[in-house]
Amino acid sequence: MAEKLQAEVRCTSCGTVSPAGTLVCPECHAILAKPAGKARTPAWFIVLLIIVVAALLAYAGYLAWDQLVQHNYAPSPLQQ
Repeated sequence: MAEKLQAEVRCTSCGTVSPAGTLVCPECHAILAKPAGKARTPAWFIVLLIIVVAALLAYAGYLAWDQLVQHNYAPSPLQQ
């Protein structure tokens, strides 16, 4: 909690004091803090998404194959 109240940041490499919110040391260019960014998507979610998409594509392929097989082997109206 004491870190949140600090008005300045000290570089761990060279000891230079910089204003709060500084991400890179102005003297030695060392990274002082990681910038706030988006949270990374969990790996399990990406794997699950790939599995669901693969299942949907497999089902769509099966339906297309089934329609082609029925179309090719169904008796035509002229043969009756």
